[in-house]
Amino acid sequence: MARKKRRILFIILCVFVIGIMINYRQNKIIIYDFIAPFSQRSPQISIGIYSNPKYASEKCNNNNLTLLIFINSIPHDFQLRQTIRETWAMRRRNYEIVFIIGENKNILHNFIQTFLLSFEQYRNGDLLLTNIVENFFNLPLKTFTTLYWSSKFCPSAPCLLKTDSDVLIFPKNMLNLCRIRTSKPLNYAKIYGHCWQNALVHTY
Repeated sequence: MARKKRRILFIILCVFVIGIMINYRQNKIIIYDFIAPFSQRSPQISIGIYSNPKYASEKCNNNNLTLLIFINSIPHDFQLRQTIRETWAMRRRNYEIVFIIGENKNILHNFIQTFLLSFEQYRNGDLLLTNIVENFFNLPLKTFTTLYWSSKFCPSAPCLLKTDSDVLIFPKNMLNLCRIRTSKPLNYAKIYGHCWQNALVHTY
C-alpha cells in the first residue's frame, strides 16, 4: 500500500514538472525585441518582451488613458503586487498600472517563477514580462523598456510615471498634475523628478 502511494506521488510530481516545463516553453516566446541604445556596449544588448499588459494595451488603443504608471517589480514579489492592486491602484479610471518584471538568473527559480507569473498575468493582465536579468545594474534597461513600450504601444498617453513597488502613490494627485501640465501648450516633452547633483556614475 505504501509503495502504491509513493508511485502515485511520483506520477503527480512528474506531471507537475512536465506542466512547468511546457508552461515555460509557451511563456518564454519573445513577441517583441529591440536593441538598447547604449552605443558603448559591445556586444549590443538585446531586450525581449514575453508578455504584454492586456488592460493597459486596451485603454491605449481606445485613447482612454490619461496616466500610465510603470512599477518596477521583481518576480517573487507576488504579495506586494497584489497589495498595490487592492489599495492605491484599486479603482483605475483614467489611469492604468503596469508592473515591469525581469527574470531570475537561477534556472530553477526562473522555471518556477515563470509558471506562477503566467497565472498572475492571466488573472490580472498588468505584467510586462522581459528577459532582463534582475539586478541593480540592469535597472536602466528596465527604465528604457518602459519608455520603448509606451512610445510604441501607448503613444496616446500624455503622462507617464515610473515608480517602484515599495512606493505609495496617490493617483488622484498625479492625475491632477497631469491635467494641469497637459492643459498648457508644450513644444517639447518634459521630465519631472528629483535632480541628484554631483552623483558618481557607476558603470559595469
